Amino acid sequence: GGIRFTNTDAPTIKPTATTSSTAGQSVTIEGGSSAGAAAGHLYLKGGTASGNGSGGSVDITAGRDTSGSADGVVKLSTYTGGTPTAGLTVAAEGQDVTVNTGDLIITAAAKGLVHTGTGTVTQASNHTTGVTINATSGRITLAASALAAATNAEFTVTNSTVTANSIIMLTVQDENTTNNAQITAATHTIDNG
Repeated sequence: GGIRFTNTDAPTIKPTATTSSTAGQSVTIEGGSSAGAAAGHLYLKGGTASGNGSGGSVDITAGRDTSGSADGVVKLSTYTGGTPTAGLTVAAEGQDVTVNTGDLIITAAAKGLVHTGTGTVTQASNHTTGVTINATSGRITLAASALAAATNAEFTVTNSTVTANSIIMLTVQDENTTNNAQITAATHTIDNG
C-alpha cells in the first residue's frame, strides 16, 4: 500500500498550476481516521543515511507571493474543542515566531532562552555620557571614573529595538566598589528608541 519513487529524481507531488486567475488547489496528507479506535498518526521523516552521510532534514516552507509581500505562513495547529487552532505561527517576511495559544515551557534545568546577538558598549567619558546599543539584550560598561557615595548619575541609552511599551530588565555587577558600597540601577523614562 505504499508509494515509492526510484532514487534517480527528487519528485514533487502537487496539482498542476493554473494559467488563469483560478486559485491553486490545496493538498492534504492525513493520517487514517477510525470510528471506534485511535486515529492514525502522520509522520514526516527525513531519509536515513548509513556510513558517513548526513541524515535528511525536514524542511517545511510556506508558499511565496512573487508579486507582493503576502507570502504564506507556517502554522502548527491543534484542536480547541472542535476547531483547529494555531498554537505556533512562523510569520511571513519578518519570520517572527508567535506562540498563539498556551505557554512556552522549558522543562530541562540547563536549558533556557539563548540570545546570541547580544550587544556591548562602554561609556566614553563619565557616568552621564549617553550610550548607543541597538540590541534586545546586552552589556553596558560604565565609564572608568569615580562616583561619590550616595550620588545619582543619569544617562540616556539609545536603542532602536526599544518601544514605549518595552519592559527593561536591569542587573548590576558590582566591581571595584569600596567600603561595602553597592551600586543600584533603575530606568527613568522609556520611549521609542
